[in-house]
Amino acid sequence: MITGMKITSVGMPTEILSGRGLAAPIRLALTEAIEVWHGKMLPRHFRGGAAERYGYRPRKAATVKRKYRFAAATGNYEARLPLVWTGRLRRMVTSAVCVTTSRAKGRGHLRAPGYAHMYSRGGNRPYLAGEVLTVIDDEAEALGRVVEWTLTALLNGNRRRRVLRV
Repeated sequence: MITGMKITSVGMPTEILSGRGLAAPIRLALTEAIEVWHGKMLPRHFRGGAAERYGYRPRKAATVKRKYRFAAATGNYEARLPLVWTGRLRRMVTSAVCVTTSRAKGRGHLRAPGYAHMYSRGGNRPYLAGEVLTVIDDEAEALGRVVEWTLTALLNGNRRRRVLRV
């Protein structure tokens, strides 16, 4: 499992976090942020241009050439996309997320194939799990707004879910 995705509430006074009455709204807000990341931000890692946007490690020219030949031979042109060869990593990571939360921290657990966790031993093999979990500054700000809006709505008594554009 990939367990590196953590969202922590930062900047909240400790007196507020220690209140038992606020534990449930904070957990719901963190859960909402993780679901937004999993549903809207994570699939962006598998689209064209993601390597430049998220700063993936450059691939060797031979690897890129082999991916293009594989895509042409099989008709699977999605193999040209970053982090995609057969599509197994993308299918496993985007299919489901298990969310665990506490009063100050939310964590999303993703299923991934074993090769996503292999570190490079002198070669150019990228650490795929780290690349999948990369969150850029714009996304971090958007997740902070999701937590803030959800928490504000819950504390104000507005239990209606709001559609957020991220």
